[in-house]
Amino acid sequence: MTAGPITLDALRHEVLRGGRKVKVTPTESRLLHLLLTHPGQVLTPGIISRRIWGHDEGGNTDLIKTHMHHLRQKVEFDAKSPRHILTVPGRGYTFTVAAEH
Repeated sequence: MTAGPITLDALRHEVLRGGRKVKVTPTESRLLHLLLTHPGQVLTPGIISRRIWGHDEGGNTDLIKTHMHHLRQKVEFDAKSPRHILTVPGRGYTFTVAAEH
């Protein structure tokens, strides 16, 4: 599965960013897969919790924030100014394919 500069092999939990292999955890791989399969959709913490961990405990936002932070560090070219994994304040997260400069 490829979106912009990011390629995910979900079965192997392997990610390429701009053609270079990036090491991700199985949870980060599942998060990225969820985002890539729902481009442009806002995924709430509840949806993310159900899809990744199989339950919704009010959408553990701290746990999700931590995993999203780590995933951004690995797949974004500039994690402080993300172009793909975006936070939608008060709602959740979305994935977009933005042109790289």
